[in-house]
Amino acid sequence: MSGDQFDVLYEEGANNDRCMPICLHPFWVGQPNRFKHLKRAFEYIAKHDDVWLTTGDKVNDWYRERYV
Repeated sequence: MSGDQFDVLYEEGANNDRCMPICLHPFWVGQPNRFKHLKRAFEYIAKHDDVWLTTGDKVNDWYRERYV
């Protein structure tokens, strides 16, 4: 997971809504030596203003409430 990807989407999100799905596989996140990197990425993302950490279901609900 690249911090650069988040940084670009965050900057673009100032003018247009952006979504950065993060797909997690248990083999990857289930390894103790890898989890620290995921944790660090989420901490970096969460420290920014106006970021919504959520699930795909919640994004779907949000969209349907506004556009369907």
